[in-house]
Amino acid sequence: MRTSARPPADDPRPPPPETEALRRALERAELLVIALDAAGALAAVGQALRLARRLGDAAAAGRAHAIAAAGHYYRGDYVAAVASGIDACAIDGAADAPTGAKAMLGIAMSFVSVGELPRAEEAARRAVRLASQAQ
Repeated sequence: MRTSARPPADDPRPPPPETEALRRALERAELLVIALDAAGALAAVGQALRLARRLGDAAAAGRAHAIAAAGHYYRGDYVAAVASGIDACAIDGAADAPTGAKAMLGIAMSFVSVGELPRAEEAARRAVRLASQAQ
């Protein structure tokens, strides 16, 4: 079941408390990973994943794993970054374009860091393809 952590803009009903908590956890995780607070971002990702599983929200789970890929990369755990990026795409099927692009970017950066340049190049190409679809 694919749902969204955010209700449609024209929906007058407020989101359920768990849905709002999921939205806030994902937003917090994204802000923390941008601030290079990998530990804080991964803690927020953990909370988001628990909520996403409880709500059956595959899109939010995929987004959380894409954020985790960047958090693991910044921690220097390149294997976990690649695994999280793969999970982001696997959990949400092909993943939506922005989530897939972020996941592939985390994978590409991790492959560069361990000297796997052909794999990094392929992941980067996929990230660019997905990012161009997101526009």
